[in-house]
Amino acid sequence: MEHISMNEGIPTLCTHQRSYYSCEQPVRHPLPTFQDSWYWLGVLALVGIGLGAFVWHSVPSQTSEALIASAPLWGSVVVSNQRPIGVGSRGITGWGLGGGTSRDNGMTPNPLWAYRGSGGVKETPRERNPGKQRRDRPSKVQVLRWALKEMQQQPLSGDSICAPLEKMLRRNRFAPQAQGRARQDLQPEVARLCELVTPAVHQFSAQEVCRLVDVLTELSDWDSVFRQSYRGQPQLFGAIERRIVDPAILNSLKKAQGSRLIWGFGKMGVALGDAAREVGNRLANGDQLTGRQLAKVTLGLAKAQIRDLALLGALADHAVRLDVISDCDAQGIANIAWSYAKLGINNQALMMALADRAMQPGFLSTFAAQNVANTVWAYARLGVKDQALLAAVAEQIVQEGFLSTFAPQNVVNTAWAYAKLGVKNEALMAALADRAMQDNFLSRFKPQEVANTAWAYARLGILREELMAGLIVHIMQDGFLSGFQAKDIAQTAWAYATLGIRNKALMEALAERTMQDNLLSMFTPQNLANTAWAYATLDIRDEEFMNMVADRAVHNGFLYSFNEQDVANIAWAYANLGLKDERLMLGIAEWTMQESSLPKLNAQKVANTVVAFAKLGVRNEGLMAALAGVILQPGFLSMFKAQSLANVVWAYGRLRAVDEVLMVAIAKRVMQDGFLSTFNSQDIASVAVGYARLGVTNDDLTKALAERTMQDGFLDTFTPKEKSDLSWAFLKLGVKDKALIAALRTRT
Repeated sequence: MEHISMNEGIPTLCTHQRSYYSCEQPVRHPLPTFQDSWYWLGVLALVGIGLGAFVWHSVPSQTSEALIASAPLWGSVVVSNQRPIGVGSRGITGWGLGGGTSRDNGMTPNPLWAYRGSGGVKETPRERNPGKQRRDRPSKVQVLRWALKEMQQQPLSGDSICAPLEKMLRRNRFAPQAQGRARQDLQPEVARLCELVTPAVHQFSAQEVCRLVDVLTELSDWDSVFRQSYRGQPQLFGAIERRIVDPAILNSLKKAQGSRLIWGFGKMGVALGDAAREVGNRLANGDQLTGRQLAKVTLGLAKAQIRDLALLGALADHAVRLDVISDCDAQGIANIAWSYAKLGINNQALMMALADRAMQPGFLSTFAAQNVANTVWAYARLGVKDQALLAAVAEQIVQEGFLSTFAPQNVVNTAWAYAKLGVKNEALMAALADRAMQDNFLSRFKPQEVANTAWAYARLGILREELMAGLIVHIMQDGFLSGFQAKDIAQTAWAYATLGIRNKALMEALAERTMQDNLLSMFTPQNLANTAWAYATLDIRDEEFMNMVADRAVHNGFLYSFNEQDVANIAWAYANLGLKDERLMLGIAEWTMQESSLPKLNAQKVANTVVAFAKLGVRNEGLMAALAGVILQPGFLSMFKAQSLANVVWAYGRLRAVDEVLMVAIAKRVMQDGFLSTFNSQDIASVAVGYARLGVTNDDLTKALAERTMQDGFLDTFTPKEKSDLSWAFLKLGVKDKALIAALRTRT
């Protein structure tokens, strides 16, 4: 064939290369004359082809789809393999997805289906961005139907099932996720696929089973409809599992096949059950696995939520004993650590081996951002505080340019991990805060990421004012708070209260969000108690909100699921705000008096509880008697600090809860081993006032309090109110030291 060029600048067709995208040294010929009959034949041919293309494009989409569907599935209607640019044609090649010729015929690339023409043309940006679709292009439903049709045209086998699906995936890899009606239409086709495959699985070889699982895994990635539909297909996956545990199949599985099987089922979110255990034990007790194979197995088990302690213990032992960890790359280390943490299994030998591998010279520099974040997250989740590893990771993170690769989730998980383990690395936390404050970076944070970030800095007691202010701005954006769940609200409120940042607008917005969508019903006891504590700490008295919190606490016995810390916190919160909710306080009293609750109380919790009731003026004789019994237990009084014990005396006095045995025991404790020297002015006044209100006199204690008050310079530390209270108490207790009374009154 001759080389033809109609005009300069138009690509020419080369006989030696079926592509219009390049042609070296095009040979140019003069235009033919009008007398040349061959010229007119060529023109007529081009006009005919053009008219055919025009008619085809004019056919409605329903008609064109019918024509495609009626054509032979693997047939090929080819107009021409070589034609000038601009002339289109239609036909079915392979799956019939767009063009009748291979991609190197000059046709505009189809963005939905990735072709690999013989000319070697690479995928174009439109292929990678499947945004624009022509209405006559086959949907995922159609191509899946064609695959099913081909399967049914021949005896079912591993190859006849997998090959059509593999071809479909290969040529439709960039198709977008099905949405709306297309999603609904795809679901029954996936069910048809599963029903078609199920009866054939029992005859599959080991290789065919592995191939099928690979294809099913790829399909779950191709569209989420497959992953969701798999959950309703126990017959198919039961058949696969039975085939895998067949001794003939199980014993013929290679290491790579076994690890990929477990990984595939995990990726699909399907619990493999007994088959996973059988395959896993075979791998753990067999020849040495590679690092990649071990990572695949553990990751598959974690994603499928198979928490088999024996199996995971055997895999960890295999990894440590045979030094498989030394074969792991950065991603393998991160995935193994993440998998054990996700399942909540702390194998100390394995975690130590992973840390040793990570700290080998230069190895941490191979970690990507997600590897770093997942690794420290895993150690924190398991409570493994490896100081050397955490220091090395922090040093790597603050290296110049490394943090620029961190996504929001990486920043948040890293900060959370160090906070969870209580490792206060100022340089790291400063660098993470700086990364978060870079242009528009915070705007990418999701609600949970905002809450976790605030919590992390508060947990470590690190106040980064710019960061905390930036988080508030992000939280207050229109609609953002609607994404906050119960835990997010509790963590955020607690964080700002802990750091002493009183932003009334933020706290009001959090309260408003809490009262929407029945969200309070989703609060855990800790969430509820911490939220109440935060509002009380910041002295934000929102009565409507706090009434709803109290309602939630007493609703259907919810308060009985609280632990002792939660109860003490919520009692303190209402007392500090001066909000007297009789139902709540009665519920707290009943919870505290339970036989299962009293032994769990420590000195501080006892003090907080009695002070709360005293501040609100809520008298409950049964509660005060029960707490007195706890305090009088052998050795319990020795656990009180000066302030806590003084508060107990003050509270009993405020409520006029007379218990002489308790007061005698407290007096003895106050005068023991120089304990009184640790009392400050407020403590002295509280003890004296408490005994005076109760009308309990103890001459030795009163004398000791007076001597402590008159120690050199100590009286100068009293506030006017404390001096006034102490003067009244001493007179009430019968103190006749005129010099002391005069000193208190003179300096008041």
